[in-house]
Amino acid sequence: MLFTNSAVLTTLFLCATTFGQSAFPDSKTFHIQGTIADPNGGAMPGVTVTFASEKVAKTVVVNSSGIYQADLQFGEYGMVVMPLGRYHGFSGYHRSFRVEASSAVTFNVTLFPLQGSCDIVVNGPGNPASPDAQETTKDFCGGEDSFSIPFAGRSMDLYIRFRSRRRSASSSSYSGWKGPQYDEPVFITYNLSTLFADHIAYDASNRTLHASGHVHFDNQANATVLSDSATVKIGDGRLIQLH
Repeated sequence: MLFTNSAVLTTLFLCATTFGQSAFPDSKTFHIQGTIADPNGGAMPGVTVTFASEKVAKTVVVNSSGIYQADLQFGEYGMVVMPLGRYHGFSGYHRSFRVEASSAVTFNVTLFPLQGSCDIVVNGPGNPASPDAQETTKDFCGGEDSFSIPFAGRSMDLYIRFRSRRRSASSSSYSGWKGPQYDEPVFITYNLSTLFADHIAYDASNRTLHASGHVHFDNQANATVLSDSATVKIGDGRLIQLH
């Protein structure tokens, strides 16, 4: 099942080494890096890695070698790894950590394919379940939705990663997963904007997102917004907070 401990098996190594005075002099920042790989050790370029604290959220993209890296201010962070697009069949990953001194931190994460009772069932070799059956499975077992949004004569994809979903004619409501060891929020990415929260409702008719519960929002143009609720409009190639 999506985002369960059995699905999110990880290979994680933490290496924290305090530098001397020459590293990050008079600075309150630290460097974090690592690799995102599949079970065979293959790189997973394009996967997004988001670090969110009470003051800031920063999203980086894994490069062609499977490596991510970022410089962050001291503090406590939630780290969310989201395999979107071509990696939608892989589990996500979330962990919390805190850094209070100049150090180099490495998290190497292995993402595994989703497994369990929520796997899409095929009718026979080479004969997958119907699109309707697959969508029904996603309602209860989680998955990923994508919506093509026209912008500047082309289209950009809005991705929504979720644990459960309820649909109506023009809107969908998404919820994340809460477990005994970690929570996995609903995660949304559009261009360079990111949004994640416990619950998100998407109104396709006016392209508006209503987020609630531990909302983290970063549109790359303004400071990160952290709140209990937020309403965000899709427009001009980014996510724009309304209130």
